[in-house]
Amino acid sequence: MDIQIGDRITYRNKKLDKIFIVMVYSYQLIDSLQDIELNEILKIERPKYEVVEGNNELLTDEEREFLRLTLKFEDTKIAHIRKTQNVFDDRLRLEINGITTGHWIFIKDNYFNNLELNKNYELKELGLEE
Repeated sequence: MDIQIGDRITYRNKKLDKIFIVMVYSYQLIDSLQDIELNEILKIERPKYEVVEGNNELLTDEEREFLRLTLKFEDTKIAHIRKTQNVFDDRLRLEINGITTGHWIFIKDNYFNNLELNKNYELKELGLEE
């Protein structure tokens, strides 16, 4: 059986003698569904998902405002901003003008998700150019 996260599974629970339909959302659920002593898999459906609406913005309004306030006090011209990962403790950070010539700030894991790691972004790309 090739059950993956996102699959829709129809199975019969042998103990309860009932049929259930479930959307697989975790590896633990996959393990429990594959217990052949308890369950009989009747059907595996793998839907094709399409993006109906996406966000083309690199920054959310909150992230953009945070950077605006942070960069407001920079005394040098900002060439680029880059999202990187700290080699010592794997924390995410933003580098301003590169680590050697500028400075960096640590960010939370769920912030700046649309920025790619180790890619330089100009202020204009981020909607920060005045």
